[in-house]
Amino acid sequence: MIKDPYKFDFDANGVLALTEDNIFRINFIIDNDSNYRLSSDIENTKSVARYVADRRNTLPWSKDELLHIITEIDRQNSTHQDSTGVKKDDSTSKNNGGREKTAEYIYNIHNLYARLEAGDPSLVNDIAKALYKEEGGGRYTFSFASKFCTYVSQALYDSDKYCIYDRVVSDVLPYYAWAYLGDDSCFARSKSKISRIFGIDDNNGDYAAYRLLIDKIRKRNEELTGYLISRKDFDHLLWYYFKGDYDQKDKETKRVLHISRTTEALRHIRKDSAILK
Repeated sequence: MIKDPYKFDFDANGVLALTEDNIFRINFIIDNDSNYRLSSDIENTKSVARYVADRRNTLPWSKDELLHIITEIDRQNSTHQDSTGVKKDDSTSKNNGGREKTAEYIYNIHNLYARLEAGDPSLVNDIAKALYKEEGGGRYTFSFASKFCTYVSQALYDSDKYCIYDRVVSDVLPYYAWAYLGDDSCFARSKSKISRIFGIDDNNGDYAAYRLLIDKIRKRNEELTGYLISRKDFDHLLWYYFKGDYDQKDKETKRVLHISRTTEALRHIRKDSAILK
């Protein structure tokens, strides 16, 4: 039994470690935080997960059922899927039918449920283009697409075949790639972000490569610790820990400074810090 669920384990560089105890701690915190990722809480009657699980035997879903799922994922994760990015009446409308268009688009995807069950990575990129227009003016919603595939496959098939892409995890991922894989060449020296390296900024994201990077980190962590972290727990751990700042008092000025955990982690790449062995 862990004595202090709020005291985390850190690696040789002082950055959050991918340990089983840390997973226990973060899940303890999440279980006591009603605001965290309602989408994946299958015990909550208001969650997307519960809605999906209650409809496991009614496939294929109607457009209205898909619209409900899309709306709740969008609302609970602030992915702004209702905005198509297309100007309306000479102004950009924040709410101009993006959810309905996404529901129509997903409803017409061939072999949707077989691809979800198989964990097909290309499905993420397909869904990301639901509001995208080659001629411009639309939106490429890679983060929403990854969340749709992740939450629906988890609840529908009890699957861990997808992982979420969002800013918090992707921003700190270069540190874990460097520390666990020694992969500092493409992340640190080029100073490129994950979104640029994997084509997301160019509206052509390579979800398979993104997921593979996470899987390599997970596998290397298993070699180091004997513990294989799930994709779901990898996301939970990094997102919850790195989503905020921490307070630190300056010794000279006595002022309280707000320090970004992500910024502190990434600084180790450029120092003589340890590659984890």
